[in-house]
Amino acid sequence: MITPCTLLFIFILFLLYILHTNQESYINVRIPNHILKYFSQNEFFKNTENFKITYLEYENKSLDAKSYKNSTINDFIKKTKNNSKKRYQIKQDFNNNELSNYILNNAYTPIIDFLKLDKNKVKPGYIRISKAKWTFDYHYDCLDLLLVQLSGTRIIYTKKNKKSKAIKHILKPGNTLYISMGTYHKVETNSDLNINFNIIFEQTNINRIMRCKKKFGYDYKIQDKKCKTNNCI
Repeated sequence: MITPCTLLFIFILFLLYILHTNQESYINVRIPNHILKYFSQNEFFKNTENFKITYLEYENKSLDAKSYKNSTINDFIKKTKNNSKKRYQIKQDFNNNELSNYILNNAYTPIIDFLKLDKNKVKPGYIRISKAKWTFDYHYDCLDLLLVQLSGTRIIYTKKNKKSKAIKHILKPGNTLYISMGTYHKVETNSDLNINFNIIFEQTNINRIMRCKKKFGYDYKIQDKKCKTNNCI
């Protein structure tokens, strides 16, 4: 009989293999309920509704935010209803504000411990929260990322390049998805509360990073400028 410890060991070996081969893959492991409970809609709102945040407003399918609005979690949820011409999301790094500390303490740190990842080789990436229907067209990052879905359903389409066939991944609460550097991906969510963050893996291949950043600067000139001045937010 295979014990839970043996299954966890097999999963870790599988994750290390994926990281080594730089292939995106649906990591078929569920984050446990004792972590997810902090991100149910009722629990999350109860604990965070007065947290001060900045949310981004986008027009149509643009990947570049038109405006930044200071608000609270509660007002963000109330004001950003479905709009055919505008999209809204909270996107921020772990910047020591109330929201990032809440996710750091209740999600990032316990998940790192659960997955037994080396704390010296990973770091917290971006937090994304939406309530209205959300889409973000194909793009790529110059990072190796593990996406962690905490609340709601997030659909990710991945492609090796612009012309290759897309693979559809449906992430429900507790699901994770590894996306390697340069992998094109598109995001869709519905109108439920959607909370997601990513874990960034250390990348020591400097040439690989520089090639990706050079290409990104050519493909996404406006966004590249934001990455240099505002941490890609």
